[in-house]
Amino acid sequence: MLILFSVIFSLVSSQIHAGSSGYTIYTRITKIDLPPTLVFRENYPNQTFFAFEGLADIINPCEKNLYIGSSTTCLVFYQADLAFENDSYSGLIWGPSLCGQAFTNHTIEPGINEGYIFFELSVNETLQNLPNGNFTIRLHLEDYHGLHDYVHFNSTITVNDSNITMSYEGRDAIFTCPTFSTLPTVIPNFIVVLMSGILVMVIVRKKARVL
Repeated sequence: MLILFSVIFSLVSSQIHAGSSGYTIYTRITKIDLPPTLVFRENYPNQTFFAFEGLADIINPCEKNLYIGSSTTCLVFYQADLAFENDSYSGLIWGPSLCGQAFTNHTIEPGINEGYIFFELSVNETLQNLPNGNFTIRLHLEDYHGLHDYVHFNSTITVNDSNITMSYEGRDAIFTCPTFSTLPTVIPNFIVVLMSGILVMVIVRKKARVL
């Protein structure tokens, strides 16, 4: 009975301390079409909107479906680090705008899942062209439960007057699926619980003899 209890406790404890699932999902932007499209919005006369389109990958290197729960109907959002040459400029990245407020389950199939992306860069000035600077963009996956680990590769747009260049991280990355073994985690827990049980039994027997 004691040994059975020890095994069960060890297995439960190893799962509690495991944290995330141990799987990693990767995102990378593989292409951004340049130059962007200039967007006019009459409700924002003092701002300029530049619309970008491109391609991106969500990579699951393991041969099993991985699942992500998000608090909206959208899975992919955009994060950015915007460094303008002109310090008086500031900007924002606008991602998907049609996200319903509903908990949604998403399936990330094995392999490289390619899809189209669309985002806008807004600048607090009336402009005709992208201002000089470095604009780093990355995809962010919303994981409501925090089940998995994530690596989001950066892509950087560099603007120097009429010269616009792109750099993409993760193009040559090698993705591998981890191998798991519960044995190293279970054994230490099993030993600790088993020794504690034996110690308790010895103490109880000694007290019984005294009585």
